[in-house]
Amino acid sequence: MESDVDDVAALVVLYGFANRGEAEILGTISSSLNSWSAQLMPLIIILISQIAEKFPQDAGLGENVPNTNMVYREILNSQPDNSMVIATAGYLTNLSKLSRIYPDKISPLPGEKLEEQKVIHLQE
Repeated sequence: MESDVDDVAALVVLYGFANRGEAEILGTISSSLNSWSAQLMPLIIILISQIAEKFPQDAGLGENVPNTNMVYREILNSQPDNSMVIATAGYLTNLSKLSRIYPDKISPLPGEKLEEQKVIHLQE
C-alpha cells in the first residue's frame, strides 16, 4: 500500500480466494511505514467487494482470461502494416515474450517480425 500496486493486487487475489471458499482471512496487516497504508486497506477491501458485485465476470483468478501473447498477436495480425502504436506502462514482460513467439495459427510470422511489420511506435 505504499509505492506500487502489487499490494492492492495481492489483496484482490486474497479476497478472491476467500470469496471462493479457498481461504479464510483472519486479518490483514500492513508492514509499511506510511501511516496511510493501514487506513487504506479496509477501504480497498470494501471497494473490491462493491466492484465485484456490480461487475460480475467469469475470469476467476485469471484462469479464464485469454493468453496475453495470443491477444497481442491477434490484434497485431488484424491491423494494417505500419499502423499501430503500442503504449505501455510498467514492465515490458509481455512484449518481451511476444517477440519470442514462433509462427502459429494466428500468423505465419514469428513475434518479432509481426511487431516489426505492424508497429510504427512503442511508447513506454
